[in-house]
Amino acid sequence: MRDLRASAESETVPIVGIGASAGGLKSIELMLDNLPNGTGLAFVIIQHLSPDFRSLMPEILARHTEMDVCLATQESTIEANHVYVIPPGKELRCFGHTLAITDLPSGLSRPIDTFFTSLAKNSGVPCAGIILSGTGSDGTLGIEAIHQNGGFTIVETGDSAEFDGMPLSAERTGCVDLVLPPEKIPDALECFNGKPKALANCSQRESGLQGMELIFALLEKQFGLQFEHYKPSTITRRVGRRQQFKEFQSIIEYAEYLRDDFSELDNLFHDLLIGVTKFFRDEQAFNILENSLREKLVQLPEDEPFRAWSIGCATGEEPYSLAMILSDLMQQLDRRFVVKIFATDVHQRSLEAAAKGVFDAEAVEFVSASRKARYFDELEDGSFCVKPFLRRMVVFAQHDAIEDASFTRLQLVSCRNVLIYFGSSAQESALAAIHFSLVKHGILFLGPSESLGNLETEYVPLERQWRIYEKMTDRSGLNVRVKRIRNVDSAA
Repeated sequence: MRDLRASAESETVPIVGIGASAGGLKSIELMLDNLPNGTGLAFVIIQHLSPDFRSLMPEILARHTEMDVCLATQESTIEANHVYVIPPGKELRCFGHTLAITDLPSGLSRPIDTFFTSLAKNSGVPCAGIILSGTGSDGTLGIEAIHQNGGFTIVETGDSAEFDGMPLSAERTGCVDLVLPPEKIPDALECFNGKPKALANCSQRESGLQGMELIFALLEKQFGLQFEHYKPSTITRRVGRRQQFKEFQSIIEYAEYLRDDFSELDNLFHDLLIGVTKFFRDEQAFNILENSLREKLVQLPEDEPFRAWSIGCATGEEPYSLAMILSDLMQQLDRRFVVKIFATDVHQRSLEAAAKGVFDAEAVEFVSASRKARYFDELEDGSFCVKPFLRRMVVFAQHDAIEDASFTRLQLVSCRNVLIYFGSSAQESALAAIHFSLVKHGILFLGPSESLGNLETEYVPLERQWRIYEKMTDRSGLNVRVKRIRNVDSAA
């Protein structure tokens, strides 16, 4: 085992969550065998364990590391160079550097998703998520949450995993930074451990501060977006990730490079704000949403249009998914409405791609065969083009959810995995604008890591896990400025 002395001056301990199931013990052992001592990291292992037997994992893993290995207890304080193991039959959550333990819920449980999602919400605490061998898809939602909050994500290779279900499911999200065998993961973690320290130091140095200011100025000049509304920790980590990818030694060097390279500035803008997107992302959530929308369409007068808003639509997969659901429902119910889905984003290049409506075969992988036949034309190169009648249901527009005018009289607003990028005041502003936009009994569809904040009492949950809510009041709750909507797509 190698020995590496970590700096003792770190004020926040980076936390590494490790999720594993069948075959995972061997992978954890291999990883610990190659992990240096004194990394300054804390490790929390979420292993699927039988609730009927006492866990021997702490004793087993202690043979493979010189770190302290212990079974997590209620209100355990997470310390550097320690390994914490989930007790059998329990769920763990992370609040700052404190662990909370609850009993596993009855029925289907996803303890890895539960812990990873709580870890992702730890504002200001650098974190990483690792998925090792296991069957099923537990950890997939957690990996997405960590990635979207600026964390570092790794999965085990399919070749090295005894069971590749969990790693492959997580990898398909597009939220995974690295795919490695267990023995190679420690090298990647050394790089991860250096990132938050280097960025924190940089932000305190005059040159680094000027570098970030220059980057923000360039982004605002080119794209008109003010990053003062966004979480500084998320933005700084993502800039640092892009800086390292381009192999610049400092933020100021990278900022100067951006001044002369528009394509890289556009790539950075894309990485900062465009999350993972795909058709019917989180299929279970869309199935539940479809059932809720069926009830709304039954009650909607046929002379009243159905208006929806997809916020942060990226390259268009989400609004087209909503259009397919609504078209299916109208056919099933034998009712016809004018459907208008406003699909907005701040990234013009993504909107242009969305308006074309052409997607490769991988993008439509999870679209059912019947929907693929009805809503897409297959092109000669194997790509798929959205059919004109579906395209006409969607209006694309460049729009800032904080600064620009809200749409009105909406029966549905989908704002999934957008609020997680904002600071608390910007979240409140966006939610107030959304609340104003929705009609009474309208549906709000958030991401699995997002909440209603101080508007909780204005809604009733239709499905808590997938954050599907119904607005129950006529009050707008609006206190935001009304501005213009830019570059509205006229093709629809």
